Amino acid sequence: MHRALTLVAACALLALSGEADAQAAKTPSPLMTELFGAAAGEAKAQACFTRVYDENHLAGHPQQNVRDMVLLLEKSPDADAGNVLNARVGVHFRRLGSEFETGGGCGIRDDGKAVHCGVDCDGGEIDVEVKDAAAVYVKIPDGARLWDPASDSENAPKKARFGPDDTVFKLTRANLRECLKTLAKQ
Repeated sequence: MHRALTLVAACALLALSGEADAQAAKTPSPLMTELFGAAAGEAKAQACFTRVYDENHLAGHPQQNVRDMVLLLEKSPDADAGNVLNARVGVHFRRLGSEFETGGGCGIRDDGKAVHCGVDCDGGEIDVEVKDAAAVYVKIPDGARLWDPASDSENAPKKARFGPDDTVFKLTRANLRECLKTLAKQ
């Protein structure tokens, strides 16, 4: 009888342990919580960050070509790979009226402090680091391949390039509608 009770107790402990492991696997990382807030534990989540540079800022940074930027981070479930992260970046340049986009698939950097994204078609890299609850830093150290979502051409015009002063951008958290209305539908 004692063996049966011991076996039942051991099985109960294993079941509880398995539930704790499953719950721990569902607990979002601190970085995901900082980026997505309360939605970090959800299967799908989105976060929007934006920045518009005023004339004074641009006058003080003549080698900055970007006049505004939006960043949309999306987390979605993938049955095989766990959570999948994607980044979409929309920019307007000083001398061009069109919006250009870049983006790609992302993962959490090994140090757990940033999201690292590879731009589609070997087009560069983007890192997103949390500054605080209201802002992130978007780092594009070597530029990134861009495309005009309103054009059939795969190549952006020559003026649609990140300049020498377009490597780090501080964006602030915005309403999701801002990103969705700015970024062209794909």
